[in-house]
Amino acid sequence: MKKEFFILVLLLFCITSQLSGHFLYQSDCEWLTTPSTYGPQAVFYNPALLSYSENPGFSLEFLRLGIDITNNTFSVTNWNKYATKETLEVEDKDFVMDLIPDDGFSVSIGANAGILGVKIGNFAFCPRVIAGSNQFVTKDMIDLGFYGNELGRTYTLTGTRAEAIAYNEYGIGYSHPFKIGEKKTLHAGISLSYVRGIFYGEVEKLKGDFRSDSTELEAHVDTFHYKFSYSPSGNNHGISTNIGFAMDLNKNVLIDVSFRNLLSSVGWGNGLQTGYVAGHLDPLNVLRFMFAYAHVPDSIEDKWEQVFEDYYELDTSSVEEQFSTRLPILMNVGLSYHKSETWKLFLLYEQGFKQGALTTTTPKVTLSGEYSPWQVLPLRGGFSIGGPESFATMVGFGLSFDKFYMDFGYGEHRGVLTGSKGQSLAFDIGIRSSLKAKIHGTIRDSVTLKPLIANVGYRYGDERGELKSKKDGIYGFSVPTGKVYMIAQKVDYYQKKIMRIVEAGEDVRQDILLVPKFGYVVCSVMDNVTSEPLPAKIIVTREEKRIEVTADKNGMAKIKLLAGDHKFDVSYPEYAPFVKKVTVPRGLEVQKVFRLVKAGGIIKGLVYDAKTKEPVPAAISVVDAESNKEVSVLKTTDTGAYNVALKKGTYIFKVTPDPKEYIYQESTIPLASGETVNKDFALLKKEMKFVFHNILFDFDKATLRPESYPVLDSIGKIMIENPTIITELSGHTDSRGSRSYNRRLSQRRANSARNYIIHQWRISPTRMVAKGYGEDRLIILKARTEAEHQQNRRVEFTVIREIK
Repeated sequence: MKKEFFILVLLLFCITSQLSGHFLYQSDCEWLTTPSTYGPQAVFYNPALLSYSENPGFSLEFLRLGIDITNNTFSVTNWNKYATKETLEVEDKDFVMDLIPDDGFSVSIGANAGILGVKIGNFAFCPRVIAGSNQFVTKDMIDLGFYGNELGRTYTLTGTRAEAIAYNEYGIGYSHPFKIGEKKTLHAGISLSYVRGIFYGEVEKLKGDFRSDSTELEAHVDTFHYKFSYSPSGNNHGISTNIGFAMDLNKNVLIDVSFRNLLSSVGWGNGLQTGYVAGHLDPLNVLRFMFAYAHVPDSIEDKWEQVFEDYYELDTSSVEEQFSTRLPILMNVGLSYHKSETWKLFLLYEQGFKQGALTTTTPKVTLSGEYSPWQVLPLRGGFSIGGPESFATMVGFGLSFDKFYMDFGYGEHRGVLTGSKGQSLAFDIGIRSSLKAKIHGTIRDSVTLKPLIANVGYRYGDERGELKSKKDGIYGFSVPTGKVYMIAQKVDYYQKKIMRIVEAGEDVRQDILLVPKFGYVVCSVMDNVTSEPLPAKIIVTREEKRIEVTADKNGMAKIKLLAGDHKFDVSYPEYAPFVKKVTVPRGLEVQKVFRLVKAGGIIKGLVYDAKTKEPVPAAISVVDAESNKEVSVLKTTDTGAYNVALKKGTYIFKVTPDPKEYIYQESTIPLASGETVNKDFALLKKEMKFVFHNILFDFDKATLRPESYPVLDSIGKIMIENPTIITELSGHTDSRGSRSYNRRLSQRRANSARNYIIHQWRISPTRMVAKGYGEDRLIILKARTEAEHQQNRRVEFTVIREIK
């Protein structure tokens, strides 16, 4: 029976089409930025991507399937031609043998399936089933199986190997982002998987040869180690750990590195068998065999069995011994270039460190891309070099909605269409939180806070979009994760530029206040005296810009102006121009009233008692000095005020007081255009006396000191304004010195003051009398102190009478 087991093993290796898989590799039809590597599947590819900004905050993968088949010999055409034949003719066998490479035939198959993987935030849980096998058979062994033994030829069995594995895996992962500087973020992730082994089988070593000639057979099997474990319920247990890192090199490029199964171990302890076979068949003479066993009545098979028992030295051992295996380590380095949402490029380097069912030591480089002419239908394609496939091409597409996705992929190995020597298929479907961020808000006037209908443009990458806010100012749009540039603009408002960095699924409220460029000035133009509206012309200037409008019949005009200071020049026939600076506020209306004064300007003032300052009612006749015609008659108010608008010119104001004790007064007043002249009339009574203590002279002289001039000028002004009065200017001394001397000194000083007034103000000498009284009219008769003497030293101005 040992011989039968040995032959059975050899036959299985010779005639069975084994399939192998490498599904720890990223499948040929998966690439970065698809749900296969984001979402919960990042647990197995690179857990660092769980915290990446383009990974949705929540995703639920309903189903994920993949299968990958490849070999180094048969194309689809060849397989369909020869695998369906019941019997291979010699020429068929010759053709197949020519296809097989000199180093032997290899074939692999792998499959995986996942269901109900979930990602929440930076955490994810994902279950899956992995199955794969890899086998290599020497060309000599296949030749021996096809043609039987060739006399004199040695057939090499060394190098034949096989491994197969199937297990369930339940992975949980977490990733955390770390800020590096202001613009970069390093994502670091780790995942831990609980493994339930279903099947494992491996032929560890096979070394041997077989030779025959016309008279002898010879075989050597130096070493043949094997082990396997099978538990349909997955009662073999283990763990596995993945770590990964990812970082944005810039706004368009992401690099990620991961080590899968960095620490792992699976114990196999159910349905076990491990052992080895070693043997040696000495050269066996066929003729001797026929003669020696001719008497044996059994069949040929029984006779050969007897020969093996007698001549073949066979050493075998088989035990149920528990063993453990490590899942193979696989390193991935990925690079994605994401210029826009329309197209993306991906580069992936994979390196295994063990030749087996799940990995190969041949490195593999995959270059792929994604183009999305429509946002919901991404189209994908790429190729890979290396790995078990040597060369592969891939195509795929997806259905990508905001919260639902479905992806399909297909790949061909070592050729295309019917010439390919392997295929890959991938499919997944699930739901997710929005991959996009929603930006919304209200656009308002920054001053009035009223909602505005405005245009909103936005850009992310090379993509652009535009929209208009509603009547209530509300706007909203969705964009992918990353930087978003916005610009809000409206006529008559300064545009507002905004940059936001948004995350997938983020709800961003961005209210916008637009600053108005303009304000409004509501002008009201009217007559200054009658308040009658005037349809005046209004010229507004600012720097070199000029706006001209005309008020309506109601004197109203509403002008839109840039915020800031403006010069308003308001004019109307027969009225003096009105010029004023107006500050225009942003976004607001300001009311401005322009009161125009008829032709020239305004003369206004008060009429009052010159001594008591009490108002005096009076009638004022306004006479044009040029034509000597009366142009207006005024009456003062209860407060003694008057106000009259006049054309440009010179006017004589004749003031006739109502009380008879006051003296008539007149004044000539020039009036320029736009001018406002204040002219008060201080009325005098007959015999009204004014006392001045501040008209000063040099000691013991009649020479006026300069500080006395303003006082004397005020007296001269009274004489001019009251042309009908006769006055006396009298001088008084204190009681010190002789009476005669004091009288002469006071007379000289009175004359000196009179002469100053007459000459400075051109007063008729007949209207002013100078009189020196000396100490004849002391105020304090017995003055002793200097202050009392000062009271006696004075000049008095007295109204004597009125010229009729």
